[in-house]
Amino acid sequence: MAANLFKNCDKRYDWFAYMRIGLYYFTRHGESINFCDIHLGGVPPELISKSGVYSGPKDSPNQIKRFERKQSEKDRYIYQNIVHSDLELTTGGVAQPIVINKAKKMMDIWLFGPLLFEGAPYGSLIVELTGLDLPESRHRFSPVDEKTGKPRKTTDPKYNRFEVIFPKSYGSRYRPCTLWGSSYSDGRYPTQPKMSEEPLFLMDALEYARLLKHHVVLPKNVTKVMWRIEDFAGELTVCQLMERKG
Repeated sequence: MAANLFKNCDKRYDWFAYMRIGLYYFTRHGESINFCDIHLGGVPPELISKSGVYSGPKDSPNQIKRFERKQSEKDRYIYQNIVHSDLELTTGGVAQPIVINKAKKMMDIWLFGPLLFEGAPYGSLIVELTGLDLPESRHRFSPVDEKTGKPRKTTDPKYNRFEVIFPKSYGSRYRPCTLWGSSYSDGRYPTQPKMSEEPLFLMDALEYARLLKHHVVLPKNVTKVMWRIEDFAGELTVCQLMERKG
């Protein structure tokens, strides 16, 4: 699903699935503090493969005021290493999930900036998840209304659709997470190299940028970062996706 899905409310088709990942600080005193949520949504086969959004803790996607970054904001970060306070992590932006190793349940989620995190400027953050069971999907063709026995119109949302099957492990526990910083600040549209005849695709740009990742500065009392599936649902409209929150 493209992040654009979260920008435009549509009440007609309840084809979409949703999942929200909560990111947590764990302190030396045993406290868990939710500091960011990641929202993924779309037609079930594309729930993980397409982009989503990130927000402040417990916020819904429709509370996000900024998605893409302006070129002036990118330039300010690149040339001056400055990010203004209106681009704090909690104000939200576009997220890009990438399955690194399905068998080992490893995934990266890029939180595109530029953004401020704990007072420090970053081009993006990389959320490295482990232990993620991926949802599955199945196709359902239903040309006849089960209740009335009459043929459905092809425009009926229930005529032909995908359904999502969520793992039973969702929402049950916290799992390990590593946060990395990156200087990559081009979002979903990487800058094309000068004097190059070949276009630079997003996955190629992120693969290279990942090699240059670096540690982030966490609050002093935080000992680790964990993640948890907070919410998940199927058969939603886009409007319902946009309203989901903690």
